[in-house]
Amino acid sequence: CHPASRAYMEGLELRARVDLGLPPAGQVIVMSRALKGALDTLADRIYRDAVCTVAISHYTREALLRFGVREHGVRVVHPGASPKFVPRGDKVEEARRVLGLGDAPFVLCLGRFIPCKNHAALIEAWKRVASRHPELRLVMPGRGPTLRVCQDLVVALGLSEQVMLPGYLDDDAVDALLSDCLFFALPNSEEAAGHVEGF
Repeated sequence: CHPASRAYMEGLELRARVDLGLPPAGQVIVMSRALKGALDTLADRIYRDAVCTVAISHYTREALLRFGVREHGVRVVHPGASPKFVPRGDKVEEARRVLGLGDAPFVLCLGRFIPCKNHAALIEAWKRVASRHPELRLVMPGRGPTLRVCQDLVVALGLSEQVMLPGYLDDDAVDALLSDCLFFALPNSEEAAGHVEGF
């Protein structure tokens, strides 16, 4: 998320909290069962009575329909890239240089390192990919609680030359990598409750 977008969204959240009389983010809200039930009922009504509900995927659309949203009111609008999303060549070269990619083709996997993002499964699968395509690299920027496990797995599988876990990268570097990758990998898994962690 671009810093300006993040600041805008935080401002909207703060204004909404003030308007609703809620404490600032990060503070615990003690809610009675009756209030929670009333809010859940309100949410149900809003979704069911909405003239149009936008879903970011067909999966989300199907989940909304199971929830009870009227089918004719659900539209799928896939997230897209801004028309200005064309990083300058020097940014691409800089990102490749910093990561030590040289001219190697690479697959990109972006996301916070948490269990449902399933980074470890992709790393395990990469052992087979690397044996068939030793020139191909896997670049996995990000931070999170499962990063250390993934770093250890890369070493244990002997993939230190093929898999790169650079940690946090700024927006310019991420944009450059997105524009230059061979393809994007999204190994997310479905949770028991049926939720799929987005990116």
